[in-house]
Amino acid sequence: MNNLDAPPKTARHVFRRVERFTRKQLVPVAFYIFPLLTLYGVFLLFQGRVSSLDITLFVVMYSLSVIGFSLGYHRMEAHKSFKPHPVVRFILLALGAMAFNGPPSYWISFHMRHHARSDKDGDPHSPVHGFFHSHFKWIFTADWKAVRKDYEVRFKHDKMLKFFDETLAVWVVLGFLIPFIIGGWSGLLWGGAIRMFVADHAAFAVNSWVHTNYGGTRAFDTDDNSRNNPVMGLIAMGDGWHNNHHAFPRSAYHGFHWYQIDINGYIISLLNILGLVSDVQRVSKDKIKRKQLASG
Repeated sequence: MNNLDAPPKTARHVFRRVERFTRKQLVPVAFYIFPLLTLYGVFLLFQGRVSSLDITLFVVMYSLSVIGFSLGYHRMEAHKSFKPHPVVRFILLALGAMAFNGPPSYWISFHMRHHARSDKDGDPHSPVHGFFHSHFKWIFTADWKAVRKDYEVRFKHDKMLKFFDETLAVWVVLGFLIPFIIGGWSGLLWGGAIRMFVADHAAFAVNSWVHTNYGGTRAFDTDDNSRNNPVMGLIAMGDGWHNNHHAFPRSAYHGFHWYQIDINGYIISLLNILGLVSDVQRVSKDKIKRKQLASG
């Protein structure tokens, strides 16, 4: 068959090829380049060569990234902790895709597998197989297609999720383009590369450090080694209260006490007040107390 006889490439076909190239080629390269760029950024910071705009872009883009994958991919999609308005869902999935945390259906599948086999054989990122495996090595060794296939029935007819799976690379590029347009090359460094490096490793640390004996404290006797970690509670905007989460996975709120800061939980409350989300999953204080007593 010559080129004239070849079938035309549809936009979907092009997006799939770009997404495959992004996942197989750009992700490994990013794991080598982003740490070096982050070290360079620290060097500039100590030299006083970082502007207030750079810091602002980092903070804003970092916050949006974490909201995307921890509030969008995690609480909204993986655990169905609340029902969003379609516009809210679109925005949260877009932010998750811009964070470069992978196609949403794959992220959700791996997280569901994690909860099904947490800290046991079959958990894709358990410290049982080594700290570095749980932190990021699993990304390169896991059978992505096989894990997603186990949960395929959940995504089969979800057009919005499929759209973000197929257009992932477009959103990743947008996540770099926005800070570049606002702040130039310096904005690209801080709002793009360094932001992505820090945000991704914040997510990785919840999988690794917060599942070790040194990763925090336990309020509930769950069948895994999840911990509550106040540092990660801040950095991961609430997802660091991980033992709480494993005790009540569907809860929209991971911070169960006033001192357990849960920024994503506050955002959900605000969206609920505005009527932009509904069916918010809550755990009563009595149920929390009963499980704590049973755990003690």
